[in-house]
Amino acid sequence: MVRYGVVVGFWLVVACVLGGPAEARVDVGLNLTFSLPLQWAPVPGLPVYYGANAPANIFQYNGQYYVFDDGAWYVGPTYNGPWIVVEPQFVPAVLLRIPVAYYRVPPPHWHGWHAGAPPRWEVIYGPAWVHHRPAWRGPVVVVRPR
Repeated sequence: MVRYGVVVGFWLVVACVLGGPAEARVDVGLNLTFSLPLQWAPVPGLPVYYGANAPANIFQYNGQYYVFDDGAWYVGPTYNGPWIVVEPQFVPAVLLRIPVAYYRVPPPHWHGWHAGAPPRWEVIYGPAWVHHRPAWRGPVVVVRPR
């Protein structure tokens, strides 16, 4: 019986080593492409650009492109993807500080939220999420896009 456990354990270790590390990202097949060249404008006070003429909530940060759609974040190497999901706990904190005014297509439940303040992520992801992501809170930019 012990020998059986050793053999099974050995093959599990081999499978893990040969299989490589588990991927944290999942291809979600978000079908978002842009037929027109995007015009990028800075979000004042943050190292982020937003697609000023985009028909979606798309942002450029740190050499990558991020989309916020239907309550989820996606990241891609170009502004036409391919897109993979980013779990809420891994969204860069600076993106969470972008004021509502810079979301070209804000969700309907955001209407009435202060345009110069970041979205109320605790409403979207719950109070436990906010407790584990205190760094997302930062300076509030009170400037509206032109």
